[in-house]
Amino acid sequence: MASQVKKYILLSDAACKHIIGDKLMLGGILKECVPEFENCSVTDIENKYIEGEPEISVVGVHPDTTNVNQALINTGQIHGINTESVTETEGRITYDVRFYAMTPDNDPVKIIVNVEAQNEFYPGYPLLKRAIYYAARQISSQYGSEFDHAHYENIKKVYSIWICFDPPAYKQNTITAYQITEKSLLGCAHDKRENYDLMTVVMILLGKSKKLRYKGIIKVLSVFFDQNSTIEDKAEALKSGLGVDMPARFREKEVHMGGYGEYLLNQGRQEGQTLGKREGRREGRKEGKAEDLFNLMKKMEMTIEQAMDVLSIPKYQWKEYRAMVKALEEKAAR
Repeated sequence: MASQVKKYILLSDAACKHIIGDKLMLGGILKECVPEFENCSVTDIENKYIEGEPEISVVGVHPDTTNVNQALINTGQIHGINTESVTETEGRITYDVRFYAMTPDNDPVKIIVNVEAQNEFYPGYPLLKRAIYYAARQISSQYGSEFDHAHYENIKKVYSIWICFDPPAYKQNTITAYQITEKSLLGCAHDKRENYDLMTVVMILLGKSKKLRYKGIIKVLSVFFDQNSTIEDKAEALKSGLGVDMPARFREKEVHMGGYGEYLLNQGRQEGQTLGKREGRREGRKEGKAEDLFNLMKKMEMTIEQAMDVLSIPKYQWKEYRAMVKALEEKAAR
């Protein structure tokens, strides 16, 4: 049973990444989040400026050489979903979506864009710091493919864009950018913007309808990852939010997502949708996770080890959670 639960989560994650990795959706994201494309139509971004087609499960390369496939660079294909970067000291990093785009300027330049889907806004550390780390890694990993020690001028600007499904209420329906800027501390010595404006992080924090700023790409993404949305709802969101019609490929796919796999668990959907998550998410608290384990074991007939594996609880915490679950079992038996 645990393997079936894991399979469900993986399929949900893959479906989510197929949607955010679609060129039409990426076009909407670029238009609202990347200033270089703000005056372009979503259709032009999709068809003219995003290179190649998204690829699923592209195996990445060690960042000490390059974490994009050089053969793909030569063929102009997009460096898409699940590209991986591995080091002995830092372990494996998996990028949800990663691709090249050409700016629409008279003197176009190539940029690298990474888009991440994040189900948990408080994963135990500041999410923004992780986003900045991802952006920094995408600069350093260009060494050996885009530039070398004698040609730093060839570094490509990177964007790391994070779609957060469940931010706190006061941050919902917002888009915020963080970037390197120039500030004169003494005198007025200036450099070209292109020499320092090399890294931008964008946080897209989704929210609810009937709230302020529920429009554009915020509305589109929120509707597409709402399990209660119909195909008609999604078509309307694309039309009103991005000004485009629902493409046939979206209608042909199963796009009733229900959201990110782990997001479903965290949101407390019922059996068959939540795989045992309790009603009302208790964010980040051990007591809540212990109840999650208890519910999974009861509803999905799992052992505690299987449940802890499904919820990705580190093994060094297993002893603690066994004791907490045991207490819950004793309480339920009274």
